[in-house]
Amino acid sequence: MKKKVFFLFVGLYILLLLALLAFLRPADPFPILLLGLYILGLFCCVFSPFGWSLTRLRREAVDTSPFEFLFRSPHSVEDCLSFLSRRNVRDRLFYQFYEEGGAFFICFLGTPSAGKDCFSSLYRMEFRQEELGCCFRLHFVEEKLHFTYPVIFWGLVEDFMAQKLDAQRLPRK
Repeated sequence: MKKKVFFLFVGLYILLLLALLAFLRPADPFPILLLGLYILGLFCCVFSPFGWSLTRLRREAVDTSPFEFLFRSPHSVEDCLSFLSRRNVRDRLFYQFYEEGGAFFICFLGTPSAGKDCFSSLYRMEFRQEELGCCFRLHFVEEKLHFTYPVIFWGLVEDFMAQKLDAQRLPRK
């Protein structure tokens, strides 16, 4: 959408420049046309990438923060990793748990009642060992349909963490 507005602006700017040339009818329109195109090029190269990158960063910060939650489990980090690496028939969700580049990821694939692949929500998990168990942060990464929000109902994820790791979600600060 932003690119469409930008190109609309560029087109209107060029039309305005041509209208100015038609109104003034200078003897030599080339310097005015060259100066107008130079200003347009300067605007395109300097301001538009900067504006798009700021908008993208702002959108990413807003979109992902509501889907980050903190949990506390009475088990150690090693126990939690072990529990997550073994699936059993009582699990409330189909999932894949793996480590990649020093980070842990869990991808929820569906519910046993609805079948596999009804959704595919990927989360990053960050663990921290504490005196009495561990805390972990569950951070939404992506959805298979490239939505900026998870399709899975959040209650299913909370129930899964409670059943699998005896984890309780901590309130936001």
